[in-house]
Amino acid sequence: MAANIFRTRLLAAPLAFLGTTASTYYFLSPFTYLPAYLPVPTEEKLTANASSLPLVQKLRSDPTLTELPSSQFGAVLPPSSYTSSVISGGAGLGYNRVWVRQTDDLTTGAKKGDATSLVWLGRDLAGFPGVVHGGVLATVLDEAMGRQAMGCLGGKAVTGGLELRYRSKTWTRQFVVVRTGVVKAEGRKAVIKGRVESLDGTLLVEADGTFVIPRSWKLE
Repeated sequence: MAANIFRTRLLAAPLAFLGTTASTYYFLSPFTYLPAYLPVPTEEKLTANASSLPLVQKLRSDPTLTELPSSQFGAVLPPSSYTSSVISGGAGLGYNRVWVRQTDDLTTGAKKGDATSLVWLGRDLAGFPGVVHGGVLATVLDEAMGRQAMGCLGGKAVTGGLELRYRSKTWTRQFVVVRTGVVKAEGRKAVIKGRVESLDGTLLVEADGTFVIPRSWKLE
């Protein structure tokens, strides 16, 4: 018994040392922080790269979809909003276009008003190096789902509740697809669903949200 314990401890010591050394190297290695030093793409470069994507070409060839800049989807907000100014640019949210469905699609089940967005997530949106901060993804979904709600609530809405489920880590310096749709809308409240996917269709984040018109606001 004593011999077994001794052998176990003898094996555990070098393994523990190896694990500590490896983790220390990982966190301190300059390669970990490489994304912070990579060049920031220009708006023109992002636009050109987005236009060359098969997904964008497919969306643009669909006559049942209308393409809009994200700032014109749902409601026209001030140009100094958080997502359009503070965290915008090639190092942040450098590209954001929306395609809105104009008719129901009986084949796929997509409904009129459903939206598909293409969003660039730049290097400075990282929490852990190279990985997009979860709060940024929440902001992206809140913005897209909120605009979806505004579209069916007369251009007015605030977030009443937002529940997110993170399914996979999201890398910086990539385009992602944001899909939103109305689950239910009546009176002053809309229930919206949303999800973030990679270009290959991998689910990254999914969300359910409730958006409302405060009772102090007049309905038009």
